[in-house]
Amino acid sequence: MWIPFLPSVIFDFDARWTTLALQLTGLLFAMIPVLKPGRKIPAFPAVLACVSLFLALNYYLMKYNGYWTLTEEGIVAGFYLLLGFALLRSNYLLIGIAITCCVLSRYTLLLWIPVYLAYVFLTKPKSDFWKMFFSLGLSILVLFVLPFFIRAPMYFLQIPSLYANANTY
Repeated sequence: MWIPFLPSVIFDFDARWTTLALQLTGLLFAMIPVLKPGRKIPAFPAVLACVSLFLALNYYLMKYNGYWTLTEEGIVAGFYLLLGFALLRSNYLLIGIAITCCVLSRYTLLLWIPVYLAYVFLTKPKSDFWKMFFSLGLSILVLFVLPFFIRAPMYFLQIPSLYANANTY
C-alpha cells in the first residue's frame, strides 16, 4: 500500500498529492467511456452517473472534507476504480495487476478472486485466463513475495490472528 507514496518520499512532496492524483486518475478511467467521441450513451445511465458523481463529490467537498486529508483511502479508491476500468475493458493483463493492487491494499477481494478466476476459466478463451493468471501471479511475486514475504513469512501468516486478538475487549 505504501509503494504509490515512494515518489512523494523520494522527491519530498506532500503525500496527499499522490492520493489526489490516484483518485483523479481513477475517476478519469471511469469517465473514459463517457468521454469517447461519437459514443452514444443512453440518457438514464448518463444522468444517473452524473447525479451520483455530483452527490459523491458534494459530500466529500462540503460535508466530509476531511476525507481528502486521509492519505490511504484515496489510494484504495484509485486501485478499485482501476480494477473496474480493467473489468469493463476485459483487459486481462490489467485485471491481474489491478487485482494485486486491490488485494495488497485491502483483503476484501480474497473470496472474490477464486470465483472470478473460475468464471474466466470456464467462460472465456483460455488465453484470456492465462493472461490474467500470469499477470496476477507475476505482480504478486514482484510486489509482495520477493521483497517482503520471502524474508519473514511468519510475520504475514500471523497477521490474521493478531487482528482477531486485537478486537477482543
